[in-house]
Amino acid sequence: MRISTMMMYNTAVANLAKSAERMEEIQEVITSMKKINRLSDDPIGVSRVVDYQSHLNKLGQYKDNIAQGQAWLA
Repeated sequence: MRISTMMMYNTAVANLAKSAERMEEIQEVITSMKKINRLSDDPIGVSRVVDYQSHLNKLGQYKDNIAQGQAWLA
């Protein structure tokens, strides 16, 4: 099979576009200092973040309840 100059050019351009896209993604992670910037970045990670946020909210409520109970006992 003959590989034409046009095929080599198209392959090189496609590889450059992929590299530029990947570099843009990496720069976004570096500048935002966050691994997940969009839901599509890491769907499993997003579900974990939502889970952790829920747990943090529950802990905050427990803390408020304890403080209120201590105030009521005092």
